[in-house]
Amino acid sequence: MLLLFICVLACDKNDDIVIPNDPVDGDSIELDIIWQTPLHNNVRRKRGLKPMIVGDLVITTFYDVGWLEEETIIAFNRFSGEEVWRWHDYPDDTPTKGIRNEYYLPLNGSNLLFQVGGDYLIYMDLSTGTPIWVKDIRRPESEISVSGIHRIHGQTAYFSVNLTHQDQSASSELWTVNLDNAEIKTVRTITQRDGMSPALLPPLVLFQGSDTILVHSQHYWDPQEARFEADLISYNISVDSMEWSHIDFEPFGIVNGRGVVGDPDGELAYLFGHETVYCIDPVTGEFEWSYYSQDGPGFTFSEFDFHNDHLIYKMSNGPLKCLNKFTGEPIWIQYNAGAYSDGVTLYNERIYYSDGKLWIVDIKTGEVLYNKYSPNTGSDHPATYYTLITIDEKNEWIYTHDGYFMMCIEIPTI
Repeated sequence: MLLLFICVLACDKNDDIVIPNDPVDGDSIELDIIWQTPLHNNVRRKRGLKPMIVGDLVITTFYDVGWLEEETIIAFNRFSGEEVWRWHDYPDDTPTKGIRNEYYLPLNGSNLLFQVGGDYLIYMDLSTGTPIWVKDIRRPESEISVSGIHRIHGQTAYFSVNLTHQDQSASSELWTVNLDNAEIKTVRTITQRDGMSPALLPPLVLFQGSDTILVHSQHYWDPQEARFEADLISYNISVDSMEWSHIDFEPFGIVNGRGVVGDPDGELAYLFGHETVYCIDPVTGEFEWSYYSQDGPGFTFSEFDFHNDHLIYKMSNGPLKCLNKFTGEPIWIQYNAGAYSDGVTLYNERIYYSDGKLWIVDIKTGEVLYNKYSPNTGSDHPATYYTLITIDEKNEWIYTHDGYFMMCIEIPTI
């Protein structure tokens, strides 16, 4: 197995980077709720997509945690909380009535592309809640599992798709989807390796002259034999050729399902392995640094976020970490950071996320400033924040929901 470590940085719990595990006096801070509107009249708590701001609307979804009902997309007036529209008009012949448990999807202007099981893609105008087109993606000879995670550039979306065929063999494909006419093209296919099932992960898309280059990871697995391998690939789809590759580069053979992420303000890209963060030059494929975490695995559903020189992420098993994005050196680590969280939101030197509680953390120091359950929590409403946080920067409001109410909250002064 090829181990490519340009710089491996061990994270020790020393006083220089670890933030003290001090309790937070959340009771001294009261949230000012601008409005809250019931999502449903069910006794069961709901989860949903990160709220999306489209004009005067804020839009989210909700679905039963036990998947006992179809997922509903719902839009509110973001100033008053009045419900404007709700949509759950899924095709009748699909068994999955939801957006497949995703927690964040990119907008294309005011439009949202989402998939319904392995059956349909739907492209919707969120200003009205009206589908622009519905695309049947089923294949009679294969069962399709679409990741739901995709990238959008211009009017092209990039999807990764896993397929199980009638002979029980497996393959994985990268698709492009033309958002103007719903045309789908397969731009890359991989098949099984030594009996292991393949999966292509969402790419980082680069444009060099007239060429389109996809930088992505791909992994292979055989859970029964506990065998896993992961590759890192740069593929030029314009000329159908490999730019560079690192085969079986990850010691544990496991990579993050969110794919390769580029720094929006820089030229580097980042990827989670099983216990390691990798930084690469996506053009050359050179590894700039790698950071090994001593906290055990926990990257599976984590997201990266960027602030100046900071690379910030919440590990699935607890710690909130801030690294120097150019060197991989830890700036601070907060171990008193709650449990699992889907990702963080950055605004005005603060980090916002939820793990049941709403957390606010100082971005410079890692100090926890606020962590508290929803004020709606009680015997009738076991309300917990599990939806990602969206910030209305103009009004300095937080949009989230606690499983029962869609909420608009004024950012507290701390």
